[in-house]
Amino acid sequence: MEWQGSVCPKQLFGGLRGRSAADAEVPQALWLELCFRQNTPALGVTYDRMKCFDLSRIPFACALVERLGVDASVTRDLLGPFGSQIRFFKVFASCGPPFASASLLQGCPMSVLCCNALFGILARRVARISPHVEVTFFVDDSKMRGFLRYVDEMARACEEFSLFDQLSGQRLNASKCTAFGTTTAARTAARKLLPPGGQLVYHLLCLGFAVHSSKKGQQELANARCQKQFLPLRRIAHLPFTKDEKLKQVTNVVIPALTYGVLASFPAWDLLMKLRSSVLNAVFSVTQKLREPNVLIAVGFVQHRLDPSSAAVYQVFLQLRRAVFACDLARDAWNHVCDDTSVTKQGPLAVLRSLSAFCIVRLVGIVLGLGLVPKMFPFR
Repeated sequence: MEWQGSVCPKQLFGGLRGRSAADAEVPQALWLELCFRQNTPALGVTYDRMKCFDLSRIPFACALVERLGVDASVTRDLLGPFGSQIRFFKVFASCGPPFASASLLQGCPMSVLCCNALFGILARRVARISPHVEVTFFVDDSKMRGFLRYVDEMARACEEFSLFDQLSGQRLNASKCTAFGTTTAARTAARKLLPPGGQLVYHLLCLGFAVHSSKKGQQELANARCQKQFLPLRRIAHLPFTKDEKLKQVTNVVIPALTYGVLASFPAWDLLMKLRSSVLNAVFSVTQKLREPNVLIAVGFVQHRLDPSSAAVYQVFLQLRRAVFACDLARDAWNHVCDDTSVTKQGPLAVLRSLSAFCIVRLVGIVLGLGLVPKMFPFR
């Protein structure tokens, strides 16, 4: 994994250690908010490919990763059993005739490595011929964005995308390719960059992040994720596990699903409070809740990895910190956004402003609950 991170260019985020979907989408959210607030013409295009692993051939992928430094013994083991597969289509209870295949397998970590090696070629090529165009890849999902004054560079990048797909055997899923723009002129230019069948959108949803949407749309997405966590909690409550094992299940299953993409879309507070009660009911039995002091339960649920509201707030600032420290574009956008004191209706700044009062109240509550006031404020 460390070798892959050193070989793959910075535009790749999928399946790489220390990189995530948030690292790809949060800078874009900050950049888009800045462009909208300053009325700067900007545009972008997202590309979706169909059956990426099925259309990638193992012999070509093995030769490619060997050129990047993977030991030949590793590729030999991959080429042996996977290079002569027998597959068949399954429809309900029926199966079609078997056929031979030499494509990458979904679910195999080596398949992700091969895809990163493949799309790394395209990332380097676009960075060289279109230096003012920002490109990101999450395995086969790719997108580009830039200012309207660099639309010619974006057009050249789109041509490189098409040439790459022809040479590598990939196929675009045109119905899922989208374009967006911050102004009327930018939207007109973005429409021309789309492949036939693509759509011009006003609300951008990328990798589960509501990068640009109305405040209502962002809230609906976040609330839907919150609602989906009640069923896993009910199942955890009926598991014959100890309290510690149930806590681990909540931490590893419920909280990550709840906090995904939370910087762009934050759940309603009343839903988070209901979910907090469900977590308590799932982890603690009736006798445990009667036996254990309420203070210990309250202190235990202040943890940012367990309490839904604290976890969501923590994840917002974690995603923001990673974006600002890792990306110059995000840092510049955030500095400009913070300098503007006007009220915003959507975007990361709206989320952060809605959290400020909560963070202050929670911090004061923790300080008072732990009895730290005399130590922190000696003049009281």
